[in-house]
Amino acid sequence: MPPLSRSPCIPLQHAVWSRARAATCKFSALNKALAHALYRANFIAWATSSGPRAPDPSIVKSFTPEELLDMNLSFRGNPLKKQLWMGLRYADHDALHPRVPAIGKILGVNKAPRIGPSELERLLGGEKVTLEGREFSGLNNGQALFLRTGTAEVMESREALEKGATGELICRVWPFREKREAKKGEEISAAREREVKDGVDSNSAASEARS
Repeated sequence: MPPLSRSPCIPLQHAVWSRARAATCKFSALNKALAHALYRANFIAWATSSGPRAPDPSIVKSFTPEELLDMNLSFRGNPLKKQLWMGLRYADHDALHPRVPAIGKILGVNKAPRIGPSELERLLGGEKVTLEGREFSGLNNGQALFLRTGTAEVMESREALEKGATGELICRVWPFREKREAKKGEEISAAREREVKDGVDSNSAASEARS
């Protein structure tokens, strides 16, 4: 059995690729806090602590996600071997795509840089921001950043900005988007830009003709 990941990000990404029901990583207060934040942002369906085996689906369904977050299911062994389990959130897209995950891509941020409300507001507005010598692109298309705002407290970027919190960037999430939908959106945006440009050009030409 491969060693457990120290962060939820890698196992969640692998679970998305394989369309698995759940993902697991080492249990820690920080990982639990990140799972709480991912749940509040509707990226995962549930999270709980347990042993090396995934919680039984029937047991998971017996409790609300809020109850599961603070439960320790069916594990009485060594506390150091406790694992954090996270259930992926899926939605029915259409007949051809019956299991569409909420998460498209999730990446942990190495050497988590600190960020304040002003830089966070710029990122949420889609601007690039330089933090500790590294450049971070702005958020768009439903992306989310997660900040460690305390020893064992994690907030999604919008929640942190609302509360005026500062912290360290630890994770970035891209929602799932079908490639064909993304391409269609890009084509629509390009078409709108052309319409605007053509409108500006025609207005300029009309002004010159009147003068």
